[in-house]
Amino acid sequence: MTSNYGIKVSKAGYDVKDCAPNELVFSSKYSTLRVKQQGSGTITHSGGRTITIPHNLGYVPVFLVHSTPDPIYGGFWIKDDYFINPIVPVITGACYLERYTTAWADDTNIYIKVGVDLGWLYYDIGDDRENMATDYPGSSDYYTGWTELGYYDGVWVGPNKGALRYDNVNISQGTTIYKADVGFYIYSRTGSDEIKVTWYGIDEDDTLPFDEGTGGASRTKTSESHNATCGTGVEEGSIWETEVTDIVQEILNREGWSSGNALGFIIDDDGTIVDSFISDEGTGGLYCSNNFLRILPSNNLVNYKYTIFYNKIE
Repeated sequence: MTSNYGIKVSKAGYDVKDCAPNELVFSSKYSTLRVKQQGSGTITHSGGRTITIPHNLGYVPVFLVHSTPDPIYGGFWIKDDYFINPIVPVITGACYLERYTTAWADDTNIYIKVGVDLGWLYYDIGDDRENMATDYPGSSDYYTGWTELGYYDGVWVGPNKGALRYDNVNISQGTTIYKADVGFYIYSRTGSDEIKVTWYGIDEDDTLPFDEGTGGASRTKTSESHNATCGTGVEEGSIWETEVTDIVQEILNREGWSSGNALGFIIDDDGTIVDSFISDEGTGGLYCSNNFLRILPSNNLVNYKYTIFYNKIE
């Protein structure tokens, strides 16, 4: 019995009877990829940054995923379709270099995931001491270079007010953002009481450094505010994070706002008197750079397309 049987289809211009394998479009001699399902969609921040697509084959199939990052994030990410190489999920004791978008499969699903930092625009205070300030009660001086919050029982007795400033915020006037967070580094903590504060924005188009003009906490506040509590579990060396979306949006909506301007926050005591305070002594970039503002312009992170084949990964 001859083994020379089956179906072959050659490329245009080649004789199917004697052409080489790479000159064929199809040959039943070789395993082929048969499509089970295809689809597309968008990965969002609100959706948990991971898409689960059922295939229910009972084995790990061959699949392809292409992704298109949203152009809103600029040239740091590729804006055209690109292929995502599959990965093996992290095993205890092993690690891999996390990419912005990853894809993998198991016996029932394929998964497409984007990294936790994808889409966020980050700004930090850097080494500039004039971007942090504290207004002590009863003092005529405004101290730049650190921020202290809570009830200070030292030379001046009473609740403190703080201020933070972020320069070169490159978002256009009127842009509708999806989310904004600010993180405050806890350099030291005295006492263990909860410290309750109210966050405001500085209602200015391009707020000056705190060693110029009016002291930070004395500047005009935004109408939007956010109450926040630094809980008992927030310890020295950690980041206390607060959402400030509506506050940042109010500043971006100002008619005089322009991309690249500086915006700031006032952290006011809410009147709760406790025997405790927290501080970030801005003695340099080691601590200041941990005070961050991050803005997520859009809930949509990446668009994706996928194809799942019946073929099993051996």
